[in-house]
Amino acid sequence: MDQKRDYDADFSHKDEDGIYNQSPPQQVEDEFDPHREKKLIRRIDRRLLPILGGLYSIALIDRINVSAARVAGMDADLGLSIGNRYTIALVVFFIPYFIFELPSNIVLRKIIEGLITSVIAMVAWFIIIDFPDKATRKGFLSTEEGAFIARRIETDRGDSVPDPLTWAKFGKHLLDLKLWAFALMFMSSTMPAYAFAYFSPVIIRGMGYSGGVANLLSAPPVVFAVISAFFFAWLSDKIHLRSPAIMAQCLIIIIGLMLTAYHSNDGVRYFGIFLGTAGCQGNIPTVLAYQSNNIRLQSKRSVGSALQIGFGAVGGIIASTVFREEDAPTYRPGLWVTAGLQFMTMGLVVIMSLYFWTRNKQEKNGTLKHPIEGQVGLRYTM
Repeated sequence: MDQKRDYDADFSHKDEDGIYNQSPPQQVEDEFDPHREKKLIRRIDRRLLPILGGLYSIALIDRINVSAARVAGMDADLGLSIGNRYTIALVVFFIPYFIFELPSNIVLRKIIEGLITSVIAMVAWFIIIDFPDKATRKGFLSTEEGAFIARRIETDRGDSVPDPLTWAKFGKHLLDLKLWAFALMFMSSTMPAYAFAYFSPVIIRGMGYSGGVANLLSAPPVVFAVISAFFFAWLSDKIHLRSPAIMAQCLIIIIGLMLTAYHSNDGVRYFGIFLGTAGCQGNIPTVLAYQSNNIRLQSKRSVGSALQIGFGAVGGIIASTVFREEDAPTYRPGLWVTAGLQFMTMGLVVIMSLYFWTRNKQEKNGTLKHPIEGQVGLRYTM
């Protein structure tokens, strides 16, 4: 009997949707003391996080390298400053990206980068293990460890066993307004991320720097963004709250946008790019975690993730179209559109926080008509 069937045997009942509603035996968890659990989680993190980080980094480079190429000489070679050529080039990329959700090897790529992406993707196929049963079959986890991780997932969210995604479930999940709110918030985060990636070198070049120097000066804000994102991730995990981090980073984006758009000192305008980049790059994983913390069932996660990724591409389309060549090098109309999306995100967070607080209070008082996300005892993460 393989490990998957062993796990199935640990769950005694399914509901009408085929979802298991009883967890694996409690004694499995009792055999793991905190030190052993921490050591196991770190081993899993070391296996998964580097390759996932590498994939994300390479995919991100593929999507934004056109801005570096533009200020390095492609602008003059192709006349991208003429009319809306740059905007058209960006939109041509994002429309198929939205439709197919493929990496950016569709357009605007050097060969060499496509080779790197392909090689890393092939390596990832053998390294990434998505669920404990597969990790056990591949020898990465022992049967005991795999059962413990499955139990940990089940205790946390009650969806350690996959539920098939059907058209009926697909339609039902799409009726959950939370998914659309999360998608809009993600769009509002990716929009400034793409905007700063595509137009920061152009803005910096407008300060009087050469193309090469402008590309170099576009890197420090990203490094700062990494530090800021790690800080907010650590803080939100520590206090078990996501919404304050989202709100704070939206404010950071807005402050950065206003400094870049209106301050007369180029040094302060450059500092505004630091703030804007940090806020949006930090909010992308925060919003992803905000959704992940507040939905359950693997079928719903699939629908929610696809919706978020699709709206992320819409953010790229917005960034490509509102930053018009005629507004260079300050791009004030585009910066104001970006700020408006941050205010929208803040409004959505307020609405969702009130909803989550109300539902959590009802769950605590035992007045809920139906359990949150269909799981008894589950509470929303604020």
